[in-house]
Amino acid sequence: MDKQKKEEIQRQIVGFGDDCEKPIMYKIHRGGVKKIEKNEIGDFAIDVDNVPVIDEIPDRFNMKQGKIPLYILLQIESFFKQVYKKYSGEAVAQIFLNRSTKKYFVYIPKQEVGGAEVEYKRDKGMEIKHLLVMTIHSHGDMSSFFSGIDNKDEVESKLFGVIGKIQEECPTIKCRASNKIDLKLKDIFNIPNHPKEWMTNVGEKKKEVKMEIYGKDYMDYWRTTNKQMFMPEYDKDDEDEDTLRILIAQIAQLSRDAKKHLLKSIKKLLRGK
Repeated sequence: MDKQKKEEIQRQIVGFGDDCEKPIMYKIHRGGVKKIEKNEIGDFAIDVDNVPVIDEIPDRFNMKQGKIPLYILLQIESFFKQVYKKYSGEAVAQIFLNRSTKKYFVYIPKQEVGGAEVEYKRDKGMEIKHLLVMTIHSHGDMSSFFSGIDNKDEVESKLFGVIGKIQEECPTIKCRASNKIDLKLKDIFNIPNHPKEWMTNVGEKKKEVKMEIYGKDYMDYWRTTNKQMFMPEYDKDDEDEDTLRILIAQIAQLSRDAKKHLLKSIKKLLRGK
C-alpha cells in the first residue's frame, strides 16, 4: 500500500483514541490491539495482530551513554572463572553508570550460586543512586544462551548478557537488549581499533607460478601431494600422459598468468612427443 493511499484511508475511515467517531478505530489495550468497527449490524471489537495502515517499526537499540570499556567485561569474565573454579557454579555481575561522573563500574550483588542456577538480591538503593545498565550471568561449562527462565525474567528495558564455557581460555558470550534484540559485543562495548598506519606496511604478495616439467620427478611430486585428488593408479610406462592430465586438472585452480605458463609447459610437452 503506497503512502498516499494509506493517508487517504486514515483520513476517511480509520481513527485512533476514545473520542474518534470514524467507522473503523484501533485501540491499544492490555492484551494488544483491538480493531473496533461500527456498522448497521452492530459494534465489533476484535483483536488484530497488526494495524495495516501504520508502518512497521523494527526493533532497535542505540547506546545513549557511550559504550562500556572492554576491560570491564574482562574483569567480569575473570570473576566468573574464579567462582566456577571454587564453587562449580554460575554467578551474576551488574554494570552501573555513575550518574555524577558518567563512568561505568561493576557491582557484585549478594548471591548464592549453584551448578546451573544463581539467586541474587538486587540493591534498590544502588539502582536509585546510579543507573543499572547491564546484568550479566555465567553458564559454567555450558554454552552461552538465554534460557526460558532468562526470557521470563529479563523483560526490563536494560542490557543483558550471558557468558558460557567459562573454564575455557576464550569463553563464549551473547548479549541482548531486553529479551528481544540480539546485539554484538561491539554494539555495547568499546572495542578499540588498530591504528590505521599499521596497514601502510602491509601489501599483497604477488602470485608467481614457476613450473617446469621434470618427467618422473614431477610426477612423483604430484602423486605425493595429491594422490587422493588425482590418478591413484600409476602407470610407469605412461608418465608423460599422466603429467599432462595433472597439469590440465590444475589449470582451473590457478590465476590467469599461471594458466598461461602451464599451457606453455603443456605445449612443450606435446612438442616433445
